[in-house]
Amino acid sequence: MIRESIDIHVHGAPDIAPRKMDDIQIAKKALKEGMTAIVLKAHSRSTASSANEINKKLGRDITYSSLVLNQFSEFDIDFVGNEIDKGIKIIYMPTVDFISQKSHDGLSIVKNDKLIEEISQILKLIAAKNLALATGHVTGNELMILLSEAKKIGIQKIIITHPDMEITKLDVELQKKLSKDGIYFDRTFYSCINPNFPYAEKYERISDNGQLYSQEKLKEIVENIRQTGVENNILTTDLGQPENLDPVTGFKFYLKKLKTLGIADEEINIMTKINPAKLLGLYDFFVNKYVQNTVSIQQKKLNTKYREPIVGFADAANPLFIELKRIVRGTHYLPKDLLDDAKTVISIFLPFSTDIIESNYRKGPTSKEWSVAYTETNQLLDRISMNLAEEFAKLWYSSLGIKTTHHLSHANKDNYDYDELLSDWSQRHIANICGIGTFGLNNMIITKKGCAGRLGSLIVSAPIKPDKPINEEYCLAKNGGNCYKCMENCLIQALSEYEFDRVKCMDYLITQRKYQEKVYELEEGTQTCGKCSTRIPCESKIPK
Repeated sequence: MIRESIDIHVHGAPDIAPRKMDDIQIAKKALKEGMTAIVLKAHSRSTASSANEINKKLGRDITYSSLVLNQFSEFDIDFVGNEIDKGIKIIYMPTVDFISQKSHDGLSIVKNDKLIEEISQILKLIAAKNLALATGHVTGNELMILLSEAKKIGIQKIIITHPDMEITKLDVELQKKLSKDGIYFDRTFYSCINPNFPYAEKYERISDNGQLYSQEKLKEIVENIRQTGVENNILTTDLGQPENLDPVTGFKFYLKKLKTLGIADEEINIMTKINPAKLLGLYDFFVNKYVQNTVSIQQKKLNTKYREPIVGFADAANPLFIELKRIVRGTHYLPKDLLDDAKTVISIFLPFSTDIIESNYRKGPTSKEWSVAYTETNQLLDRISMNLAEEFAKLWYSSLGIKTTHHLSHANKDNYDYDELLSDWSQRHIANICGIGTFGLNNMIITKKGCAGRLGSLIVSAPIKPDKPINEEYCLAKNGGNCYKCMENCLIQALSEYEFDRVKCMDYLITQRKYQEKVYELEEGTQTCGKCSTRIPCESKIPK
């Protein structure tokens, strides 16, 4: 479970208190365990320089940084800006130095029931850079004023720091109310081993080092997650104290215990991969894990099963999109025709399971399994692309989910003009530009998972590192081989080495739709065949 996970709340040395490990020791252990990232937090320093040095030494961006607005930094806007330029991802309000506005000798963010000007300026900087704001140890009236102003200013990534711990504890009804505003809750394992709560007599031992933790507190955290929804929660450790497990070992133990209390693998994925990736701006990882997790959840409700999805990214300004006006049709859209501030195009391929592929081996009409898979997968891809677009919109990015090119399948028409058989947004060509695969003789995209599956896409204004289009040739025939299986499989000879007869194909697909409605008793038959994508060397892999 810890593989590919992200812990955004980790304490390493040096700090104001002794720590079990220094920053690089934690990073090395996280890397060894296959974690995607950790975020270092210190009460007495910015961790930006340390994180950057560690990543350089380890040759990978495993470590990210945060800044706590304690006495060492106070509320100096220039200092905060400089640290953001170094890569800070999360800015915490004061922690150990926080005091109420009614107290003295510390840092308060509120005066006369209003945020002080320095904090307002920092919040504006956080919003402008689309960073995450964490509440630190701010509580009570100050917390509510902070949250209200942060939302007004436009901060989209807000984290309530350990709301289950006594010093920052929030009533569950208030948590439920805040969850409706898209606020995240940092559920730390340290909340279960901190002795400052009324469960001391109910501690249990962690077997590998004799450390004590509260099973009752763990159950309380699970209940609070249920009350607020996994989509609003992040699982972290807050570990680093000498007497406790190290952060990586503690994270493994924490996730294992949560699973025994009924938290499903897919829910853990949301709270340790998807949500943290969004908060850190790791959008390529976020999209990949979101697609994988959604497919894992949804296929439990479907007849259709899948192999691992493939996701690709392209720069919306890639000149290859312009070429589609020549290759596909003159009216083919550019990304910016559909979304004015388009930055990235995302393509998604869902490969069918082996059982579905093999069901379509038999001669004659398309199998019922393939027919059902076609419709269910189109609907699933539509849901994924639309929901992902909504997720990016919550982060203040423009976005547009694009429906799969199956509109003809549901028109129930018996005749089409040739112009209707050409696409203004070719999912196959989009996938090729996004580096998902290359074209085969069957006019399908051959991916590393083959060509038996369906494609979807969306456009976002978020900048995401693009994948390079694949330069090598996957199709055996195009690569000089003697494979023409897809052409041989076509029941109506609509495929040739140099041409795809769309009219002949569509005429046959119409007969297939009627057959599926009558024989398979499908409520809405699909104009699909799939014979050119099955019983061929590239159906489920790159052929050799």
